[in-house]
Amino acid sequence: MPHMRLHYEAEVINYWKSLIEYDEQITETKKAIAQPRDATISTVADMANGGDVSIIYILLPIFAVIFTVLLVRCLVYWRIAEDRSIGDRNEKMPLIS
Repeated sequence: MPHMRLHYEAEVINYWKSLIEYDEQITETKKAIAQPRDATISTVADMANGGDVSIIYILLPIFAVIFTVLLVRCLVYWRIAEDRSIGDRNEKMPLIS
């Protein structure tokens, strides 16, 4: 079994042993003081039976997505139409004036 000669670093080892005992004392104190909290768990069934969720909270994101898709579609359509009209103008311009 390994051992230290002349108790080399015995003070450091004793310090760490005392920290382990101190940690155990703190843990026991915290366990004695700690009180479990009452947790209320809301389930989907509670919400379906008239819970806190309103229909507006469900429909608002859906309407926002639909509005965003339509807005992007219109912007892209207008950009493509603008590019086509510029190309048409250039083709109709006479080369010699």
